[in-house]
Formats: sequence, C-alpha cells, structure tokens
Amino acid sequence: MTSDWSPHPQVHTTFQYGGADGKRWRLREAMLWEDPPSYYDPPGGLLRYEPHVPEALLSPAGGMHAPNTARNHIRLVEHQLAQLGGALALARALGRKLLLPPIVCAMDKAWYALDRCGAFSGAPCWALPIRHCPLDHVLEPSMLHVERTVRMPVPTTSRAHASVLTTAALPSSTPQVREHSLLSNLRTPSEVLSSRASVALDTARASTELSRLRGGAYAPIKVLTISNLAQLLLATGKDLYELGVLNATHAQQLEHEGLHSVTGSWCCKPAGDPGPNDHLFRLPLLPGAAAGMLQRGGATGAPEVLDTARAPLTAHSSPSSVFNFLDSVVHATEGIS
Repeated sequence: MTSDWSPHPQVHTTFQYGGADGKRWRLREAMLWEDPPSYYDPPGGLLRYEPHVPEALLSPAGGMHAPNTARNHIRLVEHQLAQLGGALALARALGRKLLLPPIVCAMDKAWYALDRCGAFSGAPCWALPIRHCPLDHVLEPSMLHVERTVRMPVPTTSRAHASVLTTAALPSSTPQVREHSLLSNLRTPSEVLSSRASVALDTARASTELSRLRGGAYAPIKVLTISNLAQLLLATGKDLYELGVLNATHAQQLEHEGLHSVTGSWCCKPAGDPGPNDHLFRLPLLPGAAAGMLQRGGATGAPEVLDTARAPLTAHSSPSSVFNFLDSVVHATEGIS
C-alpha cells in the first residue's frame, strides 16, 4: 500500500504534572512548540537574572543521597524560588516578561515512592541532580497566566448574594514568563538576541530604580539582565518591597492579575527517608506586609471585569445560571490584554 503524503516527525509528551499547560511548557523548553511571533519578541522586552545555586545545596554534608535527601531537595528548590519570586515581581513592575533560568532539582517527582536515591523508578542515580528540571516539577505552569475575575448577576432570593465571581485566564493571555531555552530557539528574532544589556540594582536609590530601568538607554533593550538580583536578595535577607524598589501598588497589581498565589507540589520520598513525603512549593511574589490588598467592587446588570483574581464562585445560583454565566465569561473577557 502506498501513500502520497510525506511523513513528519511526531513528538508525544510523557505523563507530567501540569495538564495541557505543562505539556506545552515542556515542548517549549525543548524548542518544539511554535508560538506566535510576538511570544519571542514580547512588547516591553525580557528580563533575566543569574540564579545562585550554591554547591553546598547540591552536595550537602553526607552526600546528596544521605537519608535527608527529601529535605535537601526541598531546601534547594525553595532557595531558587526565593530568587525567582523577586525576579518575576520586578519583571511585572517593569512591563517585561521574565526569562526563567534553568531550575535544578535534587530529586525527581512521581506519584509513588521514588527510588532510594530520589530518582524515578528505573532511572540511574547519576542522573541527579536534574540540571534542567521541568517547570511542572516545581510550579503549575497554568498559574503563570494573567487572569481577571468577572462578576455576573444571577437569580437569587437573597439580596446578599446578587452576583457570583469566577476567575478566567484571558483568552489572549500568554505566560508571564518565558522558558530558559528561548534565547537558543531559532524562532527568536536576531534583533532580540542582539539587543542585550546588563545592569545592577542600586538600592541606594531604590525609589527611583524602576524609572531608571524603564527609561533612558534601557527602554529599547530587548533582553535586560539584572546582574546582582540573586546576590542582593540573599545577602540582605530582604525582598524588593523591603528594599524599597517595589511598593504596595506593585503588590496590588500582582494580586489583580492572579499572580499572587502561584504554587506547585512535589512527591514522594524514597522508602526509609526520614524527611517529608511531599511538599507544597509557593512562589514568594508577595511579602506578608504587601498582602491583603485585594479589593472587590459591586456590580449588577451586565458582566463586569473586575480588578480581582482567584475569587470563589458562590453556591447561590441555579445550574442553568452557572452555565450561562460561564459562557458569558468568555465574551466578557474578549479583547482584554
């Protein structure tokens, strides 16, 4: 039997932990997913930083495969997330997309106990640590999209519950981060690759740093590197809010965009490991002092896009109202960027 069609290579993603967004992200990391041209040259440009991953966390006392491997893995990942959270908050304040660094994991991830060294069943121990850990091993890729909450009136006998809230990713939204391999991707335009600059944050003039980095010689730069971000956060033990670079307005923006609660999970420790069996990772985008700024507004009549995010759906609506409401979310968010 013959065919006149030409065969094309096909790629099937294996099981992972981030749903459809996780599969897309793995394909992006492998430079096998094709996004629109604007994805590779986003308005406002890209922001990157050099992560700090100390050798002490890669080779702790007793070796990475000592009984406390699970604790070492968690410590290693959270050390990197502390830097990533500050970098993403800064990128959003500057109107840039954050170029993620490669994430290093001390252990793999599974839905059952890992092998004695923390590797996936059947994998060799020398494969650890994983130098380019998939994002879905640490965070939920779907949570890195800008979101808005829509308020929609529903039939009710209670004046106290005249509307419901839901959160939906904007149809036109793309992740607020870019994969670590973006600058190696052949789809990335040469004008992006050739437009780079490196600058250090100056905390002595913290309140004016955003203006400096947004304007002047840095405004047209496509790829801006903050050379001392990781060292600054780790050396001072303070976040960018405490240092005065970011303020409450920037914290509120992250909440409004639904980026204030980005999480991920890990499981499961090897048999005999005294450490925790699983762990919930949180991207520290907001310090405690900057939280609690979410403000809801009332609405009746037509659907309204609010400056709120991740609000719960109430239980005071009929099934038909809910279906009509969900359908309206798509129309209410069309054209919003």
